[in-house]
Amino acid sequence: EGKYAVLVDVTGSMTPYTAQVMLWMKHSKTCLENGRMVFFNDGNETPDMLKRIGYAGGLHFAESHAFDTVYKTMKTAMRRGDGGDIPENNIEALIAAQKRWPNLDSFIMIADNNAAIKDISLIKQVTVPVNIILCGDLQKIHPNYVELAAKTNGRIYTIDAEVSNLNKLKLGGNIDIGKSVYEYRKEGLIKVFDY
Repeated sequence: EGKYAVLVDVTGSMTPYTAQVMLWMKHSKTCLENGRMVFFNDGNETPDMLKRIGYAGGLHFAESHAFDTVYKTMKTAMRRGDGGDIPENNIEALIAAQKRWPNLDSFIMIADNNAAIKDISLIKQVTVPVNIILCGDLQKIHPNYVELAAKTNGRIYTIDAEVSNLNKLKLGGNIDIGKSVYEYRKEGLIKVFDY
């Protein structure tokens, strides 16, 4: 595992999953030990037309081993931002975390599968693997998250399954996730059938 930081999308669309995320943090063996968390809300209510790629803001850092402190930071981040437009500032959050903690081995990002990554163009600036836990409807896994995991040598997890070797996946290829088979198409990983 090494040193990692956890980044959590806390925009409005993630509200249904917040309790699950907090339970995961509380019960994950190493999350609080590692003590590096970033909650991002895509700009603290900045109007969409004023958001610049890479500078949307709304990043809230928690450097703590105490669950209550982390929870408070998350609450603040949720209160301060409603997300506005759907696409989120995931990469901006990763780059900021890298600057703050320069010797990280990897990231865990908890994100909304239905929200695009608006700053995916900055992906080259991410220098360690990003392992992504996706929330939401997983009939189809968003191509931005496939790209982020593949290009950084990371993995995709759902709450109950793990997907690795994404960098070997070719268009038209199939991959198993949990009890389902997905096909990789331009629009992302599409669930083809369940076992």
